[in-house]
Amino acid sequence: MSATEYVVDIEIDVNTEIDFFIDKRDYWAMGDDKNISIQDHDWNDWVMWASTEDIINLKLSMIIDDELKINSCQIDQINKNYAQ
Repeated sequence: MSATEYVVDIEIDVNTEIDFFIDKRDYWAMGDDKNISIQDHDWNDWVMWASTEDIINLKLSMIIDDELKINSCQIDQINKNYAQ
């Protein structure tokens, strides 16, 4: 790094909505405490289109210059479980 570049570490919480498909048999076998919303019960003969909301904690590292231009950005950690 040069004298005009700076490392910035950022930690943010991102409210996300994740879409996915779930097998109809698996959905009906789940308990009542499921935290998903069904968008389309009859997507096809085998699956339903579902979604869920979650807050994802991200830790990022960025290298910026004197003009606040981002020269590099990477995700260091996701929810303390991934990308470590």
